[in-house]
Amino acid sequence: MKIREISPDPVLRFRVNHLMGRLEREKANVETLKEQILAFTESFMPQIDILTGMKGISVFITIIAGIIDVSRF
Repeated sequence: MKIREISPDPVLRFRVNHLMGRLEREKANVETLKEQILAFTESFMPQIDILTGMKGISVFITIIAGIIDVSRF
């Protein structure tokens, strides 16, 4: 990546590389979490299909709202 080579300063380069590595790991963690959420909500797909049939509501937002609702109990 060009960002990793932003400066000849070794300290700055180390810090940028460290932060870029963290960013890449966090992106991977987000994708893993999305996959786990979708797997967990498989049994609720009929209800999710009803809610997402309404205009403007995405599947992921519906799932998150359902998880928040269930976690209240």
